[in-house]
Amino acid sequence: MMEILELLNQYAIVFTAIMALLILIFLIRMMQLQKEIKTLKKKYTALTLGVNGENLSDIVTELVASNQDTQQSARQLEQDVKELRKRQQANLNHVAIMHYNAFDFTYGELSFSMVVLDDLGNGYVFTNIHNRDDARCYCKRILNGASKHPLSDEEKEVLEYALNNDVDYSRASRGTVTVK
Repeated sequence: MMEILELLNQYAIVFTAIMALLILIFLIRMMQLQKEIKTLKKKYTALTLGVNGENLSDIVTELVASNQDTQQSARQLEQDVKELRKRQQANLNHVAIMHYNAFDFTYGELSFSMVVLDDLGNGYVFTNIHNRDDARCYCKRILNGASKHPLSDEEKEVLEYALNNDVDYSRASRGTVTVK
């Protein structure tokens, strides 16, 4: 043990110098780290403050809540659109009309057949037969593009037109389509 103490006494100045140098290095590094921490703290403070001085975590929380509300609204809108598409199929969108002279002795094409159908081919064919003395009106139910009642040639023609022509929903094309 004595030998170790003697050895330490001989090199005490060297050990002291080395220890002082290590302490100096640690102090310099500690000051550098404190400076980096201060810089990071400034950046963090700037980052966590919003434009109006709001806290970043509050802003993120609000955005997450808003995103959840938006997703819920989007799901509801998708459901509404599906329901509207279903309903739209049942709307009587396909309308066609044909005027004609039902009898040789009539003029002015006052007789007509009109078809009103939904997208599934369900609806009605209305026919008004006009002659000199009176007019008669008929209504026949159409299911899946066909009638259980016999149809006249004019009724068949206007039904075929309504079934085979797409509906144009533009403003310019609103109204009935006349079959020639």
